[in-house]
Amino acid sequence: MNNNLADRTAPNVRVRAVVFDVGGVLLRTDAHEPRRKLAESLGLSEAQLHDAVFESPLARSATLGTVREETLWADVARRFNLDAVRLADFQAGFWGGDVFDVEFMAWIGALRPRVTTGLLSNAWSGARETFINRFGCYRYVDGMVISAEEGVAKPDSEIYRICLRRMGVAAAETVFVDDFARNIEAGNRLGMRGILFTSRAQAIADIEAALA
Repeated sequence: MNNNLADRTAPNVRVRAVVFDVGGVLLRTDAHEPRRKLAESLGLSEAQLHDAVFESPLARSATLGTVREETLWADVARRFNLDAVRLADFQAGFWGGDVFDVEFMAWIGALRPRVTTGLLSNAWSGARETFINRFGCYRYVDGMVISAEEGVAKPDSEIYRICLRRMGVAAAETVFVDDFARNIEAGNRLGMRGILFTSRAQAIADIEAALA
């Protein structure tokens, strides 16, 4: 199934860049059992636990960089009455099912030098260190734009413009891959060629079609 949502108003414009979201695309919760068990131990559903971490007012502030990631976790510890050891256990359970797709990342790296590659992520203050030191993304992409560093987050059009300026490309020359339709639609409004991610195989097929 083709999940490309882009309005192809300029089909003859050559693609010069491909930009990827991270969470939900390259870094995915493939195993839900660790987070589900953690949620049950706290008397919550998995969805409630997800929202307790990602949808709190402080989480939204962390995404915009107005508070540090450490402040967010301190608030989680306060709300769930966790000492330092139990907070570490909480984080281990919360992230325990997350997997970074190294095969997809290697494929992305192999797109160069045919196109420029980049990351555009709504993420907290520690994201760049994680992307570089833990996942080695610097080996595969030419640039990273992270919401906490810019003070603006998807689907705000400004963060897309920042990304395009940094990569030195026009919107019509850029393929953008994300797992949220609202983020794809925001990029499409600027003229980007959006691909809604549902699986690695689907995304690769749609990217290759866009590059053909």
